[in-house]
Amino acid sequence: MTPTSFATIEDAVTRCQQGPVGLCATLSVEGDDTLWVQYVDGQANMASHATDWPDELVASLGGGAIVTFEPRQYLTVDLAITHAAGIARWIEAYFTQGLGVGDDAVIVAKVEQI
Repeated sequence: MTPTSFATIEDAVTRCQQGPVGLCATLSVEGDDTLWVQYVDGQANMASHATDWPDELVASLGGGAIVTFEPRQYLTVDLAITHAAGIARWIEAYFTQGLGVGDDAVIVAKVEQI
């Protein structure tokens, strides 16, 4: 992902953490809305291409408790990390390792109350 993608993710996570409960960051790859991660209230909800329970992937990203998983649909994780930079690294790693996003991908963010 581009160098500015991490900054975009970190800024969106920080805004959610500083805002009211229920503020949600939707992060997606520019030009491909099927590659997305949402962050809200300590949880990441994301698109998933996995067919098997992704516990090893989640552990490799920095941990968390899997809340829900629907193969080839979505994955929701209670994150073990609480600081914005760590969460942003977790999300960035998920985009590359979990969704196969390449180095040239640009992440766009939308933050809104749900």
